[in-house]
Amino acid sequence: MASLSPPSTRPGISAVALASLAFLTLQNCANMLVIRISKTQPGLPYSTAILVALGELAKAFVSVALIYATGEDSQYRQGLLPAFQSTLPVMLVPAGIYSIQNQLFIGAGAYLSSPVLVASNQLKLVMAGVFSYVLLGRILTARQWGAVLALCCGVMMVTWPSDASSSSSPSSSWGTLMSGLTLMLGATACSGFAGVYTE
Repeated sequence: MASLSPPSTRPGISAVALASLAFLTLQNCANMLVIRISKTQPGLPYSTAILVALGELAKAFVSVALIYATGEDSQYRQGLLPAFQSTLPVMLVPAGIYSIQNQLFIGAGAYLSSPVLVASNQLKLVMAGVFSYVLLGRILTARQWGAVLALCCGVMMVTWPSDASSSSSPSSSWGTLMSGLTLMLGATACSGFAGVYTE
């Protein structure tokens, strides 16, 4: 396999960063669809904890493969073990919170339709903005708060039940919709907090 150079030795985005982005995008999209389909179709129940663990193992495997693809003298590989040892205790907190977030997200998948699930998942950006203000004291500009407000309005428009929705839709009843949105709000709060905590 060809050696990939680290981002600091050449301008632009590295191949490792592009490969990571592509994998995470595909993995997150597939994860949402598989959760939604598996939670609404009849069949054998499964443990959501195992699903979360398998997803995280897939990410770890791809991460290690990408690090080894960078070559022996790569700054990625040379700095991996010392960085891992120094940050492990600190990273256990967000790792636990992300596990809770994934459990809540899977639970929400049983109550919300796919478009509502994807749209309400964008609230994690709102939560990250709120937690960065509360925990880090960062002041968002009026433009940034306007973007947060526009995002909230967009999520509300997508999640608001319409009169034309069929009774077979999982989000057709108000109680089901509120249960799913409550789980999703918890998941996005966990995501926002864990993201800001790592800063």
